[in-house]
Amino acid sequence: MFRRAGRRWGRAMGWILLLTFIVTLTAGVYIKLYEPERYIAEYTLNAVREEGKTPAPLSMWMLLRDYNLLLDDADFRQQIVSEHVSDGRTFISARGTAMDHMVVIRAVGVDPVIVCSLADAVGDRLAAESATLLGVSSARTVKRAHMLPQPSETEDWFRVLKMMLITFGVLSLLAILFGSRRESVGWMTPPAQLSMPVLGQVTECGEECEYCAKQMRRKKNQPQDYQLLSHVDRLVREGTEEAALSLRSAAGMRSCSLAVTGVRAEDRAPAFAVMLGQTLAEDGFSVLMMDMDGDAPMLGRYLGIRGQADAVDCLVDDSQLPLALLRTATPNLHLIDCCHDGETVRQAAASPAFAAFTANALAIYDYVILSAPPAAFGSGAAAVGSAADQTVLVAKNERYTAKELTGVAEGLRQRAVKLSGVVFVGVKKRQLKNVYKADGKAYRKGHSSTLHA
Repeated sequence: MFRRAGRRWGRAMGWILLLTFIVTLTAGVYIKLYEPERYIAEYTLNAVREEGKTPAPLSMWMLLRDYNLLLDDADFRQQIVSEHVSDGRTFISARGTAMDHMVVIRAVGVDPVIVCSLADAVGDRLAAESATLLGVSSARTVKRAHMLPQPSETEDWFRVLKMMLITFGVLSLLAILFGSRRESVGWMTPPAQLSMPVLGQVTECGEECEYCAKQMRRKKNQPQDYQLLSHVDRLVREGTEEAALSLRSAAGMRSCSLAVTGVRAEDRAPAFAVMLGQTLAEDGFSVLMMDMDGDAPMLGRYLGIRGQADAVDCLVDDSQLPLALLRTATPNLHLIDCCHDGETVRQAAASPAFAAFTANALAIYDYVILSAPPAAFGSGAAAVGSAADQTVLVAKNERYTAKELTGVAEGLRQRAVKLSGVVFVGVKKRQLKNVYKADGKAYRKGHSSTLHA
């Protein structure tokens, strides 16, 4: 229960901090800009209704209500103003506690002389006429109007801090009680309901992937050994190696075809597919990668090459294969790019000819990696996955619930897809702080020269 409450509180932390900042800033501006010109005077009187009819707290509450109604009465205010000087900017109210009979008449305004005189005028009138106006059995002056001291700068800062803490506490309590019950899953918290094994995790590498893609477009400055795997830190490479070993174990350590699909496009499944292919190639395996996402082909962007023919062309004409097969900067890694639209690629992937094409490729390559469209939209992922020996689902860490991931998995299995498991990407590096403690310098961001040193 406490863990669920903590997760609800964590999910709402962004809004809590934003609203706390807004409220605190508003309170600070009000205190600094408006309160220095505000003066407060208090007049204290003792007022008692007839005893025995109502309990003391209720009687006091009703008396304060009646006093405030009287102070808001236009005729009563006109009588006070006609006899005393007023600037029209002084506000008077009645305050008190439920356990005694002390009533405080508070006047707030911008002129200390007017504030004090009006507090005395109202207090004297109520002390003299409360029995007539409100039926009070007795009313007498305890202390005439006196000015309250202006708060110091230190007190102002304490008030701002108090407002911040109260706002943060109230919003945190509301988030815990009424926050979203949506329980996202991730690498650290895989639930028992998840209907597929977790194959591993890959930490955040979005910036490195985008940097790599930009460098790939700068053909003049591109080094010969440039590859995505050399532009991510050691932690990312180790996570990809772990996922590769899990997939090889699921295939019985034999050659196979792998379809890689994400739940949605923002899960960066193509980037993981490229790192997986480069990891297997660095381990000495020959790898063929095929981009089968006609709507958003990304493999060529991360590998720095662009093809003129693809698998669809090869299915129609075998002579297109030498033109479609592209070398990459990574030894033992080749690419067949995607040049057709999504619907054409989906229809080709669902054909028996494509399954035969993939099987024939395994006679030459140790691994064939197929980059499929997102699984949550359309049937492209299922069409590509049905032609592969295994399919791995890529999901953003702590973005989806167990129900959502299970629904995607069941949808793929119903279409003859052999789903091996899920790899969570985008894991926060702070979640692996124990690894950092052991070897912190090795996990700093940097390029290959720094990482391999």
